[in-house]
Amino acid sequence: KAAYGPDGEVLYYEGSVENITGRKRTERILKKQLDDLMLLNRIAATGAGASTLDDLLERVTQIIADQLFPDHFGVLLWDPAEGGLKIHPSYRGIPPEYLDLRIQPGQGVVGEVFATGQPVLIADTSQYPGYVEPGKRMGSELCVPIRSGDKVVGVLNAEREPANGFSPEDEILLLTIADQLATAFDRLTFFDAVERQALQLALLNEAILTTSRVLDPNELIHLIATQIMELFKPDTFVVTLYDEDRDELEIAVAVSQGEIDTNATGKVVPLEFGGLTALVVELSLIHISEPTRPY
Repeated sequence: KAAYGPDGEVLYYEGSVENITGRKRTERILKKQLDDLMLLNRIAATGAGASTLDDLLERVTQIIADQLFPDHFGVLLWDPAEGGLKIHPSYRGIPPEYLDLRIQPGQGVVGEVFATGQPVLIADTSQYPGYVEPGKRMGSELCVPIRSGDKVVGVLNAEREPANGFSPEDEILLLTIADQLATAFDRLTFFDAVERQALQLALLNEAILTTSRVLDPNELIHLIATQIMELFKPDTFVVTLYDEDRDELEIAVAVSQGEIDTNATGKVVPLEFGGLTALVVELSLIHISEPTRPY
């Protein structure tokens, strides 16, 4: 404010200066916390409303890429059939030819995170020997595991062009998002299992009713094979008949890649060359082979 003399002239001005740096910093922190809470709320709502895993990952990836990590972000899931981490098609910022890659546990940053179950934050990728370029070198990377129960089922991976692009707060946020995804995974897996079981029971009941009216053995075998294909949708399936007198195995029905292989029907194999089928015949035991997983 101004100070005036006897004749009304301005003698000087008085004022005060306040350092608002701390206040502005607090405002920025509070705004980021609010933005993060709103983001987590959106992801939670998406997880609750998604009907399929692909739908969930597509929508969540879009939200995170738009709001947090536009340069490079996505999900990689463990593929037990192929024994590697598979890049989900919703991944943002990666060349299309990289989508077919299968990354092994321990390979690169994402493989390391999957193998150890621990997050990795790289401030400068040029100083990290395990960094794998995703078509274009990024300056920094943040990768966290996705856990379902006590198993790591995939990873969330984010990269930014500049070095030092991520903070410890970003790591905490991405870990929280990974937990939300894991919860949604478990929900979808549960409902898929319930739906699949209901379908299997319905098909099994239909199979019992249908086969009870069939008298011809060959027709019955093909009918059973058809029902099993509908129930389990196997890539490969064989019905083999054992001739005890000749000690031979005859292929009654063979399915390859979901289609009946007519060329294999009727082929005869000595029991000693029957592999796993021969072992089942000799021991009269059911054998179930489970897929192996290194981690």
